[in-house]
Amino acid sequence: MKIALVRLSALGDIVHSSIVLQFLKKHHPSAELHWICEERFAPLLHTCPHIDHIHPVPLKRLKKEPSLAGLRQLIGSLPKVDLAIDLQGLIKSAILTKFLAKRRVGPQIGCAREWPAALFYTDPVVVPCEANVADRSLIPVSKALEFSYSHEEILAKEPCFAPQKSYPHIDSLLGRPTILLVPSSSQPNKNYPPQKFAQVAKALEGQVLISWGNEKEKEIAHQIAQQSGATVLPKLNLDELIYLIFNIDLLIGGDTGPSHLAWALNRPSLILFGYTTPNLMVQTPINKALWAKEVDLCRWDKRDQCIQEISPDDIIAQAKKLLECK
Repeated sequence: MKIALVRLSALGDIVHSSIVLQFLKKHHPSAELHWICEERFAPLLHTCPHIDHIHPVPLKRLKKEPSLAGLRQLIGSLPKVDLAIDLQGLIKSAILTKFLAKRRVGPQIGCAREWPAALFYTDPVVVPCEANVADRSLIPVSKALEFSYSHEEILAKEPCFAPQKSYPHIDSLLGRPTILLVPSSSQPNKNYPPQKFAQVAKALEGQVLISWGNEKEKEIAHQIAQQSGATVLPKLNLDELIYLIFNIDLLIGGDTGPSHLAWALNRPSLILFGYTTPNLMVQTPINKALWAKEVDLCRWDKRDQCIQEISPDDIIAQAKKLLECK
């Protein structure tokens, strides 16, 4: 059987959805697994051990530079499979499933992020918005292929990604213990205040590293480093980031894709939540959440800056517990 999974973006969503691959291989070991994603995330998926074929699509590029020829080329590049499962629930992802298979599974109206998406599926399924992020991917997959799973199986997962090679320049930065701070995300109200991050970094013993992805994030990283003595990393590509996280002792960061990679790699992490819900991660004995307040599981106020209310002392205490458990 040929199965296509459609999860175009973003980094965190792809990270959490990647858990379905090992369940598919467990219950359908002979299945040929395809993944449709935005082209910029293909390097991440190349580190997944269970994907047979990755199909990058240039939707973002086509949006900036519309081209009928480009659209035809995109459609012609899509594989023909027996089953297509949309893990995103957007109109654009649902339309792509139309070109992939006659049997198409995705969230039903009321569950899809954009309700018209549900009109493109032959087999719409209920995916509760309050479900944990891993369940939101596993529910449609397990229903489509008629297998069951348990929360214990999720907790016992194997790493979803694997470093492709070693990086001596990263090895030279590692200490014992090594703590990685991920202080920035694409949403300002998901970001913990730099001065409070500096308090955390200064209080933790070991090698504290700070990652960044663009010039604004680099400025924030240097601000934290100047107040704490932590080390600002050079800019890393996805392969380097995976290798780094695979070798650290603890990651502390906000609700953003790079932070969630720690869970996917079975490495300890502490994720800070403000206006979003801890249901956007899978908590385990080594992957914990701290949140400012209880929020609605299905509707969030992106203007809410409550993440600033998390106490640095609470972060420090939880971080020390996780380091002791290692």
